[in-house]
Amino acid sequence: MKGILSAKTYRRCLMRSSMLNFMYTAQGLQSVGFLYSIMPGLREIHTDDAAFAESCARYSRHFNCNIFWAPFLAGSFLHLERQIAKKAVSPDFVIPLQDTTLNSLSAVGDSFFSGSLLVTQMLALACLVMLQGMAAACVLAVIWLVLSLVFKFASFNLGLARGMSMLRYVRGLNLINKGDYLKLFNAVLLAAIMAMATDVGIEEAKSQIDFRFVAQAWVFPLGITFLLAYAASRMRVSRSLATIIIVCSLSIVL
Repeated sequence: MKGILSAKTYRRCLMRSSMLNFMYTAQGLQSVGFLYSIMPGLREIHTDDAAFAESCARYSRHFNCNIFWAPFLAGSFLHLERQIAKKAVSPDFVIPLQDTTLNSLSAVGDSFFSGSLLVTQMLALACLVMLQGMAAACVLAVIWLVLSLVFKFASFNLGLARGMSMLRYVRGLNLINKGDYLKLFNAVLLAAIMAMATDVGIEEAKSQIDFRFVAQAWVFPLGITFLLAYAASRMRVSRSLATIIIVCSLSIVL
């Protein structure tokens, strides 16, 4: 962005921000990949070799966060380094900010993106494939790819322009609780896959008078999965305990 990074450095940092897991080490985890993504920006911001080396050292320590937040973090810390170069912020502010920010965003990213939204995409694709809708599945995959690229581009630019002040907006989105609703929707998709895997068509199920047959083929897969998801996400009940209770109850009913 003009005023923060040159066009060439901007493109390099944006492209590299998707390489958070470029190198994963036991000691620093994602630190090498993250440093690789912002290094062109650090080199441009800190023209003095000593200042550049110090800035690299700040991001060589332990670094671990959900990969969906990598572009935002890259832009935000480059914004912060610009403030450090202007003597507006102390370099000692970086490490405490890393610790608090990474932990918070990791929790949000693991719950909403990796644990909910990504699962929704996979289950939706599986449903379409089982319904022999390969064309629709390909279109959905392309849409997901485009949206993920748009999110990376937008989050990188927002971080670069506004820095960590965007965390207030992220907090207001309440993504963790929204992820709980996605998990319930995922339960419905999973139940649909389970029902389709029985090879029992809707018309065939309707023609059966036996309640147990219809329940086993359609109702119980949906009910079991929904109850498990609700118990785990909303009631905070252990998944193992919820599974045992539901299975025991169904064994008595059936």
